[in-house]
Amino acid sequence: MGFGTKEITLLDEKQVSGSNTIDLIEIVGKKCAVTDFAIVLGAHVSNDYHVDYNNSLKGRTGWYYLSSSAGIVRKATVIDTIVEYGSIEWNWANFRSGGIRPVLPFSNISDISPNGVKE
Repeated sequence: MGFGTKEITLLDEKQVSGSNTIDLIEIVGKKCAVTDFAIVLGAHVSNDYHVDYNNSLKGRTGWYYLSSSAGIVRKATVIDTIVEYGSIEWNWANFRSGGIRPVLPFSNISDISPNGVKE
């Protein structure tokens, strides 16, 4: 898609929870469907939790990292995540079964080719 040097960030805990939740998360919720690409890369997929009550394969959720660190546990870094049912918990930073939910600033949306956007 050719973003070049465009800014892509990860959500932090304040953006997904509490009084500072961003508008998009307020509308679509914290749970996030897992893409086929993420599954191929090893993302965890839940068969028990779905986005918007979509019980198809397309609606299955997983978990994704937030940009905020939860700290150190037993000498290993843990990172805040949104888990498959939509709450904030921590996971080990070296787990490969998590994903990311990238965020584009509104000003960059016009740079996305309509041919590159699917559902």
